[in-house]
Amino acid sequence: MSVDATRWAWRAPVKNATQRLILLSLADRAGEHHTCYPSNKRLAEDTMLNLKTVQKSVCELIELGLIADTGERKGNTNQIRVLQLIGVDSRECNEPKNGAVKQAQKRNSTEIGNDTKNGIGNEPKFGVGNEPKNGLGNLPIEPINESININTAKPAKFSFANELKKLGADNQMINDWMLVRKNKKASNSETSFKNFMTQVEKSKLPLNTILEICIVRDWKGFNASWLSNINLSEFQPAQSPLPHENPTQPVFKGVVKKFKGMSDV
Repeated sequence: MSVDATRWAWRAPVKNATQRLILLSLADRAGEHHTCYPSNKRLAEDTMLNLKTVQKSVCELIELGLIADTGERKGNTNQIRVLQLIGVDSRECNEPKNGAVKQAQKRNSTEIGNDTKNGIGNEPKFGVGNEPKNGLGNLPIEPINESININTAKPAKFSFANELKKLGADNQMINDWMLVRKNKKASNSETSFKNFMTQVEKSKLPLNTILEICIVRDWKGFNASWLSNINLSEFQPAQSPLPHENPTQPVFKGVVKKFKGMSDV
């Protein structure tokens, strides 16, 4: 792959994204002289495009003057045309004048990199380095927007059951009613919860009582007007006797017993 060819492919004046993708694939296979000969089938496999789309885009790139058919044919059958990338800037000087190198930088090449002989290195003699004396250094060219990641945390997911628990509802009743709502495919959205609590407040009954009614009646929702059709005494807690009353002993009022041999004092 030629780095120069790839850079050129990114900047070439194509008309659409498909042409750009085909051009990048050709640049990826270009050799030292910026020629390549992948078949249309190979281009289709590399780009995941339809074969007819590849054929059309290659013709369009030729018409745009970005590639040219050299007339040479290669491959096992000598039928695959050799294409020339037009307009690629090459670096062909032996000496590193102003950062130029003899040949195009290739992928995984160990000859080009941090060695300052090729014009790019850790010393700023050739225009790029760690010291900003020559215009480029470790400082960013553009200011960094530090507010990009502010307030990007996702809000916590709403939980119908957790909201009931926060209001003091019994865990078992919550689980039972959630099962009823699931079986009836009821929505557990925040809007549904707000509507439910509005009806609970209208009923003036405890939340656990409403949940018990919904479970027994197999209701996936609740409306305060529905209470008029049921016997609420079935769901009211039994009242305990007053402390001064003993229900096991009868109370006799106004009865005086006299026994023989005893007189009133």
